[in-house]
Formats: sequence, structure tokens, C-alpha cells
Amino acid sequence: MTGRRSRVAMLSVLLLTFVLASCAGKPPAKEKEEVTVRVAIAPGVVHLDAQDTNTRYAFEVTQLCYENLFERDKDGKLQPWLVSDWSVSGDGLVYTFHVREGVKFHDGTPLDAEAVKVNLERKIQRDQPLASMLKPYLQEMRVTGPMTLELRFNKPMFDLPGILAAKTFAIYSPKALREQQPEWFKENMVGTGPFILKEYRKGEYAKFVRNP
Repeated sequence: MTGRRSRVAMLSVLLLTFVLASCAGKPPAKEKEEVTVRVAIAPGVVHLDAQDTNTRYAFEVTQLCYENLFERDKDGKLQPWLVSDWSVSGDGLVYTFHVREGVKFHDGTPLDAEAVKVNLERKIQRDQPLASMLKPYLQEMRVTGPMTLELRFNKPMFDLPGILAAKTFAIYSPKALREQQPEWFKENMVGTGPFILKEYRKGEYAKFVRNP
């Protein structure tokens, strides 16, 4: 056993020496070096309208461009995302969302409370996937300030942040919603996410560039 341990230790030292020598011989990485990443995804991306689907295959693509009011961290815990803070009344009937400041959509439109309201209204009015979790209970949505949105329900909604973290409650650019027809969103995306859609060919590929 002693001899085996010695051989293992010697191999470890040699490997470490090789790695250090390899690293030392590499030139320093460029600060703005362009990198292309290719990712294969499972089939089933029928379209890119995240609000009009609830399939994880579509979300593998759409989550690169779109973000939600709430997200889940690596441990599955809810975190505020496009909202900076929120409060709920003791009876669970009234939520107040404080929308995060300084966020812009890919088309330059600033994120505000009205943008969030427009997205939730679209989701409910078009009766899209999971809208039924809100529609029967939502009584009123009011913009009470540039970055403040109030939602009133007719039943306690203590699970609302978890509902809004579902990828189908993605937030779209209100400018795009005003100017484009619903079918346009099947092949185009304008969100606040880390990547911007450059080109999309249904059933073949989607190309993205980094959101500056």
C-alpha cells in the first residue's frame, strides 16, 4: 500500500507540474474575445411566444430572451427579479409590486409598472396557459406610481410569486406588443434577458447575441 500511495503522489505531482506549465505557456485571454456557444436542445420548440405555451422545450430557448417578475435560484427558492421588492396584505388579497428601476427591453423601451400591467392583461385577456390561475380571482390592477403596481384579488393569493415565476409569465416589450400582431411573437422575441434574438428558423436553429 505504501508503494502504491507513493506512485499516486508522484503522478499527482507530475500532473500538477504539467498543468502549471501548460497554463504558463498560454497568452493572456483577450478582454473582449468573441465566443460562440452552440447548444443542442430537445425537439418540440413549436414557437417562441412564451406567454402562449407551457412546454419546457420552448422555454429552453425563450428563457434566454425573456425574464419574469420572480425567478428561482439554484436551490429553487423564489427571488425577486423584475421586481425589486413586493408586499402582500395580511389577508393575502392585495399585492404591491415595486418594479426594478434601470431595466430596459431589447428595443430600448424602459421597464415600468405599466409594462408589467400590459403583459398581465394580455395573458389574461387572451386566456393563455396558466392564466386560469389568476383570471377568476383578479379583481383589479392599478398603476399607483411609475414603478408601482397593485393587484387586488377576491381570494387569498399567498402563492402568487410562485405562479409568476413560471416561464409562461414572461414579460414582453410593451412597444412590441403595441406595434406587432400576435403571430409576430411566434418567431420574434423582445424581452429584457441576457441574450437578444438575432435569427430564428423554425425547426432548425435560433441565433442570439449578448445583450450589452
